[in-house]
Amino acid sequence: NTGTESVLLTASSATATTTMYLYNPISKAFTAISTTKNRHMPSVLDNGSAAAFINDSKQMIRITLSSPYTEQVISPNSIWKRVAYSKDGTKIAAITTDVDTSIHVYSFVKKQWKKYKLYNPTFSSGVNSGGVLYADVLEWDQAGENLVYDALSEVKLGNGSKKTYWDIGIINIWDDGTWNSGEDNIFKLFTGIPENVSVGNPSFSKNSPSIIAFDLIDNREAETEYAIYAVNLETNKTGVVY
Repeated sequence: NTGTESVLLTASSATATTTMYLYNPISKAFTAISTTKNRHMPSVLDNGSAAAFINDSKQMIRITLSSPYTEQVISPNSIWKRVAYSKDGTKIAAITTDVDTSIHVYSFVKKQWKKYKLYNPTFSSGVNSGGVLYADVLEWDQAGENLVYDALSEVKLGNGSKKTYWDIGIINIWDDGTWNSGEDNIFKLFTGIPENVSVGNPSFSKNSPSIIAFDLIDNREAETEYAIYAVNLETNKTGVVY
């Protein structure tokens, strides 16, 4: 893609008044664009024209990434935790600070919200095992139809104890220009994750809709192991990135 390369970042300092910058890796220049504190990493449109983030008051904010760097409140409700813009800017997905086991999606085209309840699917059609507590990281695919997310789930074991773990799901939100309101619209990136292993922080490849990178945390040995993996959804091949 042609255009100016830049990195959107937040500087954290006890004395800093400006919190968000654009960094040019060629000129090494930092441009201050906002003094609004943000709670999580902003979500940037595919063309780099704007980003969405959650401010310190838990409101949803849109900021343009070219001068004069104006900000607009998308949602004034002080309930939001994370937000993800679709690549074309027609939809946003978000989670609230409540543990409501849901992802909330807004369509700027239809001007309406839709709430998607998360669940852990089983191999039986129309049956799910529940167990999802809440989602965290959200990201749209290139087509703006599917959303990849990680979620914390809880399972009750036979001895009465509970086990929590992170895994990754993909939910089909948009289908043929309208909402997908079907019940069987979630599938998990992996099934049968070993005990004391978690996967999370998923991200779609910029060049392929079938490749997802993610973090893996393995607590099965005395020393915890961390790795970045990638998986090809078409071939089911998985490999270590770092």
